Amino acid sequence: MTFYMLIPFVTLFTGIASLAVFVFTLSNFDDYWRLLAVIVGINLPFDAYIIVQYQRASHTRQYGLLVWTVITFAIYNYLLYPAIVIAFCKKISGRTNWVKTTHGIKRKIGRKVS
Repeated sequence: MTFYMLIPFVTLFTGIASLAVFVFTLSNFDDYWRLLAVIVGINLPFDAYIIVQYQRASHTRQYGLLVWTVITFAIYNYLLYPAIVIAFCKKISGRTNWVKTTHGIKRKIGRKVS
């Protein structure tokens, strides 16, 4: 249970650290291009492993689709990161309200829904 309770905090801090290293590496590309190459070199075997295992489990030979899935999953993770930061800031500031909006049908069988 402790592990699951710590996941948002670990994700927040590792995400910030990852972003900081990436920005630092790009801003000092002439000096740290090898670091970027090592990071990509470490991640590529894991991505390839995911592709191979999925291909074996699904009995498919759609390599282009599998590569696209890995790339879009990485993009999805980066897009999801701001939600974690926003949730963390709300938790720290004590804002726990949730403003609900009505969607779709405004009336429900003869009575108004507010």
